[in-house]
Amino acid sequence: MNRLVVTPRAAADLEEIGDFIALDNPTAALRFIERLELASRLLRDHPHIGVAHDEIAEGARIFPVGNYLILFRALEDGVEIVRYAHGARRLQGLV
Repeated sequence: MNRLVVTPRAAADLEEIGDFIALDNPTAALRFIERLELASRLLRDHPHIGVAHDEIAEGARIFPVGNYLILFRALEDGVEIVRYAHGARRLQGLV
């Protein structure tokens, strides 16, 4: 099985996203975090999907989930999730 590496910063992003959505709707927050986690497992199993964005950082790839983006790098045996970020956010410097 491929590896799914989540950086500490990405784990903190998940918590912040969940907290923000939960301010309005705790149930929706849980559902959306589950969607992000499911997409992360999809990337683990298919590490070359998503769009390459070397202008952000060498080897950086992006996969959209709703209004958010998963920023990741493909590994030989899986993926490293670097950040979870809102799609309207400036991505330079996040990775």
